[in-house]
Amino acid sequence: MQSRFDVAQLQRLVRAEPSGANLLLTERAYGARLLGSRDLTTAGCSSASVKVRARDAFGDEVDAMFITPANCDLRAVSADGLVGCRVAGLTRAAKQGSSMPPDATLMDQQLDPRDLLPAGESLLHVLIPARFVDFAQPPPCLSVLSCVAAVDRCAEVLGADVAFVGAVAESELPN
Repeated sequence: MQSRFDVAQLQRLVRAEPSGANLLLTERAYGARLLGSRDLTTAGCSSASVKVRARDAFGDEVDAMFITPANCDLRAVSADGLVGCRVAGLTRAAKQGSSMPPDATLMDQQLDPRDLLPAGESLLHVLIPARFVDFAQPPPCLSVLSCVAAVDRCAEVLGADVAFVGAVAESELPN
């Protein structure tokens, strides 16, 4: 596979940002657009995030994670379209659970309540100890993972260095 990352293109995007903009958000958006290009991922089933320091609605500086909105087409991501959330609150919700519905939990941790809903994978992203996190579901993987022996098949096709995270739709959970 050949990388399409173009340093010159990223530098042009960074130069176009207003002064004071968080350039890590620009870099994250650029990487997300690459990930979403050429049908590498299923639209609406992939997300990208970056962890940074940012100001909340009260002007306090907090550890934040900016993530693509729910059901976002990665090909159209922009730096100002990323949704900022408090890392501390998301981490607590991921580790301890929450009595609120999942969407309400995510909205409660948003830096700006006017933003779109963050991606549903936000609680997974926040637990991964990396500044940049990508969650991708390429179409061929969806076919592989829909078979009965999904974990074994995934290791056979993709190799042993792939993380497998099971997910169940909320409608499939027992009452």
